[in-house]
Amino acid sequence: MVQNYYVSSTGKTKKLSFYLGGSYYDEGGTFINTSFKRINLRANTTYRLSDRISIVNNINLSGSKTRSADYMNIYYSYVNMPWDNPYDENGNPRSFKEADGIWSKDKINPIQAADNSNLTNLALNVDYDFDLNIKLLDWLTFSSTNRLSVDNGMDKQFYAKNADNLSYYGTGYVSSTSNISYGGITTNLFKFRFDKNDNSLNGLVGAEAQRTNNDYITGSGQGMPEGLSAPSVASSNFAISGAPGHTVMQSFISQLNYNYKGKYFFTGSYRIDQSSAFSPENRTAYFPSLSGAWLLSQENFMKTTKAIDNLKLKASWGKTGMKDIGASKYLGQFAYTTQIDGQVAAVPFQLANPNLTWEQTTQVNVGLEVGLFNRVNLNVNAYNNLTNNLLVYRNLPPSGGFSKQWQNTGSVTNKGIELSMSSTNINTRKVTWTTDFSISFNKNSLTDFGNDTIINANTYGITQIYRDGGSLYTWYAKEYYGVDPQDGSMLWVGEDGNPTHEYQAARKVEYGSPIPKIEGGFSTSFRYADLTLSANCSFVTGNKIYNYFRRYVDNDLQDPQFNTMMPRDDWKLWQQPGDIANHPLPQNARNSFDPSTRYIEDGSYLKIRNISLTYKLHGGIIERLKMKSVNVSLSADNVYTFTRFWGQDPEVSINPLNGLPGYAEFKYPNSKQYVLGVNINF
Repeated sequence: MVQNYYVSSTGKTKKLSFYLGGSYYDEGGTFINTSFKRINLRANTTYRLSDRISIVNNINLSGSKTRSADYMNIYYSYVNMPWDNPYDENGNPRSFKEADGIWSKDKINPIQAADNSNLTNLALNVDYDFDLNIKLLDWLTFSSTNRLSVDNGMDKQFYAKNADNLSYYGTGYVSSTSNISYGGITTNLFKFRFDKNDNSLNGLVGAEAQRTNNDYITGSGQGMPEGLSAPSVASSNFAISGAPGHTVMQSFISQLNYNYKGKYFFTGSYRIDQSSAFSPENRTAYFPSLSGAWLLSQENFMKTTKAIDNLKLKASWGKTGMKDIGASKYLGQFAYTTQIDGQVAAVPFQLANPNLTWEQTTQVNVGLEVGLFNRVNLNVNAYNNLTNNLLVYRNLPPSGGFSKQWQNTGSVTNKGIELSMSSTNINTRKVTWTTDFSISFNKNSLTDFGNDTIINANTYGITQIYRDGGSLYTWYAKEYYGVDPQDGSMLWVGEDGNPTHEYQAARKVEYGSPIPKIEGGFSTSFRYADLTLSANCSFVTGNKIYNYFRRYVDNDLQDPQFNTMMPRDDWKLWQQPGDIANHPLPQNARNSFDPSTRYIEDGSYLKIRNISLTYKLHGGIIERLKMKSVNVSLSADNVYTFTRFWGQDPEVSINPLNGLPGYAEFKYPNSKQYVLGVNINF
């Protein structure tokens, strides 16, 4: 169940305007014993000292409490056998560790484990904004935008001694982590504007500086007395760790805009960024950009064309950069977590790379905007983006003592077309109907790797390959052939291209990328009188996802203690000689759930994200209560997903900072929400 309450008030005098708002959000979790609660308060004021000077003060306070689910409890919820009853004869969750006749893997009851553990995060966030705006001259202004932020968090994990757990059963476990992040950002700009006859010129120049400090400390241990849950009372495996850190960013910013007769537009910008993420020799990057547009619909030769009310040609070129890999990745680091003869010892933790630098993208875009009959707007954009010095978290040979390192290597080119269209299909006093549609087509190709082919793997041996001519994040896996019709055993494709029964003899092949080739969305809104129905959806296709979920629940009894998923309609199990099947004979000793193309699936989907129905009340009691408007709405979120993907959710992360891109495993389930809302304005 979700509860969301929001109230706000606005007002103003001759010199002062203000906004006050508050909200409360309470969501019961999808998984047992999970929840999220948040309180938010906000106050904004703008004070005009004079016609030329104004001061803005904003403060935002947010406090939240999150009780989350242990990943392993989600995992066991799927893989446990259905006949292993999680409840005893009295209806209470029972421990599988203490029960007889349990067949499920590891003997973990996730319900009992969740009831005897607690994973909680407490967070308090404060943001204070101070803005100063001064009109120095009629054509020149100065603005200073500043923010101070403090984010304070406390993470607590507690597992009772009797909680079913692979690592802590019988001893229990407790940990407490305090994390504080604080810093500020200031942006100071001079803005100018000149208008004369048919010419208009404006621009800005300024600087920006940002610093963020982070500090955390963690204490953990096992073997706590009954009823106590602080790390200080742990009797064994007590550990404490912590580390400070900071990031600094400073920038010089400039931009110039010119237009002639409101028909010809030109923009140029130039910025210099410096980031502490890189060594002093490599932390500076330069990002210029140019763009232009021609509004053809304002030309005299277009004035007689009544069907076209807007026609614009546009083009742009520019450079951007990426640095978000964390702090100090270029430095060699040591961890002081080991003791030798009672003395703290430094252990190499991170391999230095002083050559690490910005990942830079050069973007080229051309586009066309068309407006027809004051009802239809069409946008077409073509792009060609080249990214150099790719930041890759690369696997290293184990002989060097380090498993991974951030490196700059290779380039990737992204080419594509983006289309969007919005239309007003019906527009009368009583009925309106609007639609919006967007679609993009993308193709990427890797270059500049030369002989330096990179194969990245996660801890489960699932790999992706980087090479010249390939696509970004391409899967690289043993090729699955199918099932031997004679004996029902698994077949792989050998190095010679022929089937083989030996997994180790199978060849590795490239098998698609998790990056979609086509993606887009659609939304529509239909109003009849005071009733409005709206919906929106999104889709992707042309991508491949590694479904690690199936490794456990579709393993042909490789491990008979795992539950088995419902087969898809097009899956056929081998039963007798001569069967043409895609699933082998279930047999513990002859099958393999090791990484292969068998578990790489089509990641295409169409998601209905939201459907809402809103009714506007007016007249009668609404006016007597001096209400300005009252809207009552009923909405459904995460309505349905159409997909052939056979995991929890085909919408997976392709951000390398979140792990191997396109890798799907057990995760916290998405919730389908039905929301009744009332919006009142006085």
